[in-house]
Amino acid sequence: MDAMSMVQSFRVVDLRALFLALGKDRKGLKKDLIRRAIQLIENESSQELITKIYDIYNSRHQPQAVSSSYWNIGNNINTLSSRESDIKLKAYPFHETLGTLIDLQPLRPKNLLQNLQLQLFTLILSEEQRKQLIKLRSSGGEVQIVIRICYTESVGVEDDQYPSNLIIAMNHISSPPAIKIQVRKLGEEPMRPCPPINITSHLDLNKASHVGYILWYNTFKSYSFAVYLVRVLSVEELVAQLRKSSVESVESCRTGIREKMITGQDSEVATTGLRVSLLCPLVKTRLRVPCRGFACAHLQCFDALTYLELNRQKPTWLCPVCDRHSPFSHLRIDGLLSSILVTAEESVEEIEFLEDGSWCSGKDQHGNAHRTDLSVSSLASFPEGEVIDLTQDSDEEF
Repeated sequence: MDAMSMVQSFRVVDLRALFLALGKDRKGLKKDLIRRAIQLIENESSQELITKIYDIYNSRHQPQAVSSSYWNIGNNINTLSSRESDIKLKAYPFHETLGTLIDLQPLRPKNLLQNLQLQLFTLILSEEQRKQLIKLRSSGGEVQIVIRICYTESVGVEDDQYPSNLIIAMNHISSPPAIKIQVRKLGEEPMRPCPPINITSHLDLNKASHVGYILWYNTFKSYSFAVYLVRVLSVEELVAQLRKSSVESVESCRTGIREKMITGQDSEVATTGLRVSLLCPLVKTRLRVPCRGFACAHLQCFDALTYLELNRQKPTWLCPVCDRHSPFSHLRIDGLLSSILVTAEESVEEIEFLEDGSWCSGKDQHGNAHRTDLSVSSLASFPEGEVIDLTQDSDEEF
């Protein structure tokens, strides 16, 4: 088997180990990591790279003895190993955590010879938590108790990922309805992060103590779970957060435009020269809240409201313009384009930035062109948030 075929068979943990050994960024979804690894093979194909790929592949396919720590022995079932204790769940942008009901604990098979595994947990709600839950729900706010599950095969911050054929039941394993989450193939890794699992409707809030059952198909992968009390945030609330602290200043945006004019380097598909569409590339309607990821090199923006709603339904967090990983914490509202959207006529669908600091409409519905001076006074109507220095790197993730 050649190196490229080996990479395509790698799990997420194998791909991350490869990029870590090469001193490269190991963040991203599985398909993105595979694509980057194949690009390295095609462009570099160094002896170090090929050797590391073979080492990871061989270590995975050689038979290994089962560690006794993997078995469920006595009271050790809820004890995290030193490696597992370094695992943290990524912050889920659509939830505000009100309390931790069960801290991160391992899911450990009781018997490795059995396929279907079962683990019990006890969930205890304090009087204050139950009152808080009932009060917030009665006031119209959506409050949930959620279970989050992640891999524990590497050290770092992890996305939510489910084990194969997951079933969660509360208070009695045979009492319907149970929460069933199945994958198409056993051992198949999800193509995108999984959302937290809402178990609120399965609980009797008049009771303080609840017994939970987690069943899953053992594929010899390590997982951990945690339970949280959360308030669900709307897309509008998230955009309000962006307006408050993640607005790229008008002057910073104008500086970026000048730099592109000087270098002439703008190879993004959605941007020809310094033309920018006022339509969101996701839904082809007019931008309402123009934004992009802080690592994006293009001028073209997408609509924050649409982007967040789509990622709430199916989280991929990929920029629709350049395909870069753009989680919520990486989003920045374009202060300049926000102001232009206020002044540009509704019929204008595209603008072009000019060398003298003005802009004209590239096209509108009637074929007319307009020229507008980009003076600071004309842009003062847009309320800027905290000025973001985009020259500094950030390791934050959502």
